[in-house]
Amino acid sequence: GSDNLASLCKIAKTATFAMSPCPTANVTGRCALKEHTDVYYASYPIPATELEMACRTSGGSFTKAP
Repeated sequence: GSDNLASLCKIAKTATFAMSPCPTANVTGRCALKEHTDVYYASYPIPATELEMACRTSGGSFTKAP
């Protein structure tokens, strides 16, 4: 539940948990999986092409941001 997710944010000192959609500024792509969607931003250290491959390998659907 949300308590578990909130506790994960405490690990990353710059993260803040909120029960709202992820910001859309600087998004480079999304990986939609059965359970959740991972959102990737321009500052993410892995290139979008590698993220797309990993997403599809995991059974997800990758969408590049415009």
